[in-house]
Amino acid sequence: MNGRTGTLIDFMENDDIYFIVKNQICGAFEYVADSVLPKRVNPDLNTNSYGSKKNRMCKSSGLRIVNGRHKNGFSNDFTYCGPIGMSVLDYFIVPSFYFPNLNQLIVSNFTTYLDHAFVLVHVDLNLSNTMRNPEKCSDAMEDTERRVTYKWKDQFKKQCSECIRINIDNIMRLQNPINFENQNSFDKSLSNFTYNTCDEDLSNNTDGDYVYPELDEVITEMEILKAIRNLKLNKSHKVDGIIMNETSLQYASKGETIHIKCLFKIVNFWQKRETQFIFASCEGGLPVVNLTISNRMSVSDTCQTLTINYFTKEDVGTYQCFATIDNKQATHVINITLRTLTIDEANGSDIIERIEGEHVELTCLMNEAKTDAFIYWRVAEKVLESNRSNHVIHRFQTMQTDDKKLFVCSANKSGVDHLIEAKVQLNLILKPRVAVISTPSLPTVKKGHTITLSCQNKSGNNGVIDSFIWSHDGKCLPNTSKTIQFTRIKVEDAGKYKCIARNSAGEDSGDIVITVTFSANVENVSVDFESNDRPRTLQCKVSGVPDTYSYSKWLHYTYSNEIIRTLHGQSNGTLLLPYDNPDDLTYEDSGIYICNVTNNITDQEGNLWQTGRIHVIVKGKPVLPKPRKYSYTGHLNSSSSLDIFVLSSSNVTKASWFNEREYILDSTCPLSYAKTDHFGKHLNISAYNCKYDISVTKLKDFQNYTVEISNELGKSFFTIVLMQEQEPEKPTIIVLKSSANDIYVKFEHGYDGGYPQTFIIEYRKASAGPWTQITVDNSHTYYYIKDLESETEYTLQMYSFNKIGNSTIAEYNSIYTKLAKEKIRRTDRKDRNRNNESGSSKLNYIDVVFEPNQHIGGFYIHGADNRTPYADIDFSAKAEPLNSSDESDENSSCLENKCDDFVSLEDVQQWNITED
Repeated sequence: MNGRTGTLIDFMENDDIYFIVKNQICGAFEYVADSVLPKRVNPDLNTNSYGSKKNRMCKSSGLRIVNGRHKNGFSNDFTYCGPIGMSVLDYFIVPSFYFPNLNQLIVSNFTTYLDHAFVLVHVDLNLSNTMRNPEKCSDAMEDTERRVTYKWKDQFKKQCSECIRINIDNIMRLQNPINFENQNSFDKSLSNFTYNTCDEDLSNNTDGDYVYPELDEVITEMEILKAIRNLKLNKSHKVDGIIMNETSLQYASKGETIHIKCLFKIVNFWQKRETQFIFASCEGGLPVVNLTISNRMSVSDTCQTLTINYFTKEDVGTYQCFATIDNKQATHVINITLRTLTIDEANGSDIIERIEGEHVELTCLMNEAKTDAFIYWRVAEKVLESNRSNHVIHRFQTMQTDDKKLFVCSANKSGVDHLIEAKVQLNLILKPRVAVISTPSLPTVKKGHTITLSCQNKSGNNGVIDSFIWSHDGKCLPNTSKTIQFTRIKVEDAGKYKCIARNSAGEDSGDIVITVTFSANVENVSVDFESNDRPRTLQCKVSGVPDTYSYSKWLHYTYSNEIIRTLHGQSNGTLLLPYDNPDDLTYEDSGIYICNVTNNITDQEGNLWQTGRIHVIVKGKPVLPKPRKYSYTGHLNSSSSLDIFVLSSSNVTKASWFNEREYILDSTCPLSYAKTDHFGKHLNISAYNCKYDISVTKLKDFQNYTVEISNELGKSFFTIVLMQEQEPEKPTIIVLKSSANDIYVKFEHGYDGGYPQTFIIEYRKASAGPWTQITVDNSHTYYYIKDLESETEYTLQMYSFNKIGNSTIAEYNSIYTKLAKEKIRRTDRKDRNRNNESGSSKLNYIDVVFEPNQHIGGFYIHGADNRTPYADIDFSAKAEPLNSSDESDENSSCLENKCDDFVSLEDVQQWNITED
């Protein structure tokens, strides 16, 4: 049973008859009462229904719980440690009469693998000590009581037995007048019973021996000694015949005037036994005092009373008065002693050790039994308890502030100026007051470094710790020392550490949260996209402490480690892959994406930035790499080849070839590399090469071909054309810009005729002059013409050639170079001055030129059944708009007035561009 018993009492309380009565009528009862055991000290103060059942079982069976019943009062530890705390669930239970054989019970430390602690018991196997004494009437009593027993003289056994027989009715009626409200009332009832039954008969015996009724009561040791002295005084004679009549005891205080009165009215002389000096005598009826001994003594006229003024410690002793009675010398002995205060709990020491939270009783007792003294407890000037008697008791529950307090018991007696005091210091074993401290002071440590946790007790030297219990995130640790040290701390060591410190006064706990920092750890992952997945998002998966990260630009590489592009991600580590035309973007997003991140913690190599790789695969059907090639050159009466490359996310299984009339064959497509345009960069990308060879090319072979290429995700169809070798097609100028001394030319390649082509750019002044020729190789699509004259009109033309011949010449283009900057400034100043003089400056118009969108790829119109192509459509050609009549008039007016149609941008203050 998981029983929690708290401090429930496991035996029947007040189960026995008061031991004095039981000892007097031993054998009259067969009931065996529950033994009174020491109170259990349990660290687990909670109870539950299982614990109550277990406690009732102990009461009914005679079994008793051993846990927490140490001889020194210390408690045992918790026996169970779970995720929500600790408790006492495991017990050692034995019959009460086995307790003398139990030396010690130990609850061991918790281990890593068990949530219950081992319980060890040291047992004395000498079982003879455990047997009950059948002749013993009461086998237990309260700890504060002492059994006082006396052995009767043999000659009184018969009288005692006769007394009980005669008064059997009174004994049976004993329960009626007994007052059980408190011990004093019970003792008084018993005393009355004893007096009414046995005392008279026993005191009237004629055997010559004196019987003392006090023997029926619980009497103190001092009373026993007094009774023995009285017995000696009345029954013994010295050899010289002096009668020892009486010995009495008298108390005095320092500084007090005391009067010592002899029992005899006429005293011969007074003597102090310790010195044998005679202080005073009254022989002849005149009192005489020996002033050489003390000038503070005097006697009465008959010497019956000896007076000592200003009593001192030296006056303490035994005083004797001698008298003559019936021609015999009689003596009265008076012991004079100082009044003193005794603190019972101190046992003669000036220090009492207790436990914080314990209920403490301090008893201050004056040695003079009957007195009118005012006695009180105080701390400093504060009076705690007082009483006009020979004793005072101060009861309280100790607190931390009571540690090292000096408790003073003081007594004032009427007519005595001197104050009597007794002092005792209270030293407490303080409850732990725990704080968990880390070294270094901040509980944040980098992975692999050292940190020490210390369970520090703030109670001082009196808070001695008996045991330490550590837990990590609710799980008990095997460490039982004051400190835990991590020499190379790991990430999993982070968390909440709790220390429970325990001693006999109680327990306290403290906790601390350790944070283990480590550099950002970026996870390498693979991500698959379908070809129609939009948008495509990548996440840089990173862990680290602290978890605040900074991200740099993303880098996109090919599988062969060629850089493709640099991308800007979001602040949370997310990258949204850009796309303009989703239908035109399939495999370009494939590759390796590099994520660089930091949380400002360096790794073991000192690197602040950490790198992660995301392997991206775009799954789809085969596609052509960019720029897409649809035209191939064949050689009449010679071998020709249709050599097509495709990009594919999986292996290409086959390529099926068709001409315009029929199926031709299937071919394989081995893996190779193709020069591909990825986001404006020419890169070598893994591609599958599908090839159809014609050994001898005839005129009929120059036609359209369709190839069906398959992979795991489907089939793609591509239509290409085999063209006969020829001169190249003319290039097309798509952008023409000028500055003061340069002209920028951007152009598109035409069909190369099946052979590598070279481009020629020619230019000259528009007025006249020879052409200047510039050669541009096949790898370029733009060129800068430099070192030109400013404010000059130039004419440009362009063509290409291969080994077959030249292409036609592209159309003429005219362009003006612009003003030099210095001339612009001078002209602008003149214009501003002229405008200021006219009082008006109005901008009529400004020409803004937008570059035409470049179209990549050829367009073909086919007849029915994929027959001969009819035309190539050039989408880059532009039609010049016709001038309106107003424009003609305005232009002619400007020509007559030599107007300048252009204006410097520096003079433009505002313009708006609108889209229809």
